[in-house]
Amino acid sequence: MKKHFQRIALAALMVAANCLTTGAQSLSPNIKWHWDKGTIVTESPQRPAGQQHVLGLTAPKMTTVRVGFVGLGMRGPGAVGRFCHIPGVQIVALCDYVEARAEACQKYLRDAGLPPADIYSGEKGYEELLHPTRREPQEWAVYFEYGFGGKKPRHRPGREITLGKTFTWGGEEWLVPAMYCCSEGVVLDLLKKVPQEALERFAEKWGLDENGAPQRELTPAEQDRMEAENPMEVRFRTEVTVNGRPLRESIGYGIYWRPEDGCYDEDADRVLEH
Repeated sequence: MKKHFQRIALAALMVAANCLTTGAQSLSPNIKWHWDKGTIVTESPQRPAGQQHVLGLTAPKMTTVRVGFVGLGMRGPGAVGRFCHIPGVQIVALCDYVEARAEACQKYLRDAGLPPADIYSGEKGYEELLHPTRREPQEWAVYFEYGFGGKKPRHRPGREITLGKTFTWGGEEWLVPAMYCCSEGVVLDLLKKVPQEALERFAEKWGLDENGAPQRELTPAEQDRMEAENPMEVRFRTEVTVNGRPLRESIGYGIYWRPEDGCYDEDADRVLEH
């Protein structure tokens, strides 16, 4: 075993050396460079008049940052998975030349409890992503583990059963408008009413601006406490029993709508209309 290891290591070093040699010689003919005391120095092209660098570029704070991904072959899917864990980020578009690659990345969003993204593909898919055309509203349909009203490829939507039940829990008003029977399980709709006064008290206590963002830097402990006190936050575990058999909760999605200031998620208008 020792001899085999030595030979393998030597072969790896030879391959690495060949790669380094080849890389040093593969300079583009358009790149201007010169030697300076044993160091290769590349000459930076002059920036055209009117153009500025973007180093240190900042933007006003936003409650939600919507992002799209183009190119989901090798390292792209990993980036999608990482962005799913960044608070405040909403992945709205996935694009690849091969549609199946883009569609496969929806699993990262489902696992993180996020709504599905729009899919773009083909040679000009990235152009459609950058300049999307207004899409016709889809017929209302609910799928298991697939957000609000989107279309899940190769699956049939659940059968809607209207409930219209209301209840009070923890001093809060709740509505159960409907449930949906899918081949994979059951989807249950839950709506919570949040008084405007509660939102105003929360914003005043934590010094939030008009976009709902803190106006000062919060410590991790303060951030956790603020999220726990957010009246729009919903944290509980539901259990549905069918024919005496309890069903295990799989995943959940949430949207919000504030009629006083017109602030709402993109899917809220479709939910309200239905």
